[in-house]
Amino acid sequence: MSSQHRKHAIQSILKHGQLKQLASDLKMSYSYLSQAFSLTTSISFNADLARKVEQALGLTSGQLDLGEHSVGQNLASSGLFALALRGRAAELAHHYPDKRIELNATITVACRVKQADLIIYNNDGTAFLIAEQTNEFEDDDKTEQLIMLMAIAGAQFGVVFAADSGIDANERQYVFTREAKRSRWYQSQHGKIASIEEGPDKIFSVAGI
Repeated sequence: MSSQHRKHAIQSILKHGQLKQLASDLKMSYSYLSQAFSLTTSISFNADLARKVEQALGLTSGQLDLGEHSVGQNLASSGLFALALRGRAAELAHHYPDKRIELNATITVACRVKQADLIIYNNDGTAFLIAEQTNEFEDDDKTEQLIMLMAIAGAQFGVVFAADSGIDANERQYVFTREAKRSRWYQSQHGKIASIEEGPDKIFSVAGI
């Protein structure tokens, strides 16, 4: 299949800064990948590069060759799911330069180990925010798991969100849209964890959650 088929396919799945994360994962130039993936450049998105990208994103070999319709059902692949989480982490790290971001963080209590997708720590080591990424963000079981993690870690804020939260499939610019917000926020105050409408510090505008 042609380079254009691959370009249409990759353009349909990479959103909001994920290209930078993919370039980092592949240890390749962001500028080169940007041009190779662009529909308006003459630089070829060749088969060798396509195979590397497919492996990084958890797609099957040759899938990008079939065009954008072939990847439409794979937006929740393990590679893309992990890429989305790392992309959020990078955005949050930029938004909170004075805090520490940890992916796949472990929380130990009473000799039991729990894991959270992402935790933001204050300078004193206390938990500021716990984030759980799941496409079942409205599931009560996911909410209960988040609240449990918040209680154990003593986190001030918590959020459960979908991998595509804030991302409009028809929007190519780097702007999160509230119509596409797919997240649920919680805050701990006076020993009680309750639902809130928005996260702290205008976090939606930078991370889409």
